[in-house]
Amino acid sequence: MKYKIADRQIAGRYFADEELFDDFEEIRQQLCDYHSVDYEGETRDIEDFTLAEILEYGEWSIHDEEGNEIDVSKRCWHCGAVLRDDEQCIRPTAWFRDLYCDKCFKS
Repeated sequence: MKYKIADRQIAGRYFADEELFDDFEEIRQQLCDYHSVDYEGETRDIEDFTLAEILEYGEWSIHDEEGNEIDVSKRCWHCGAVLRDDEQCIRPTAWFRDLYCDKCFKS
């Protein structure tokens, strides 16, 4: 599945002219890079933000190619795979709890 980044401030507007991304980690890196300019001077490095943190900071959401919003709370925040009920691998951070599938959690 491919993803695009939706602007929650302006309905119908997408990041980078509706560019499609392969996975959630690519989205996280792109948004961290994009917001690094307006985040300078803060005490925490923006590159350390999780997907949830950078989405919240920039007021973004993730949509599929057809424009349907993706609920990232039930997906691996690295690769975007849908998590099974028994696959709630949680890696706590200082700010948020990241959910990872078994494959990404072990790497």
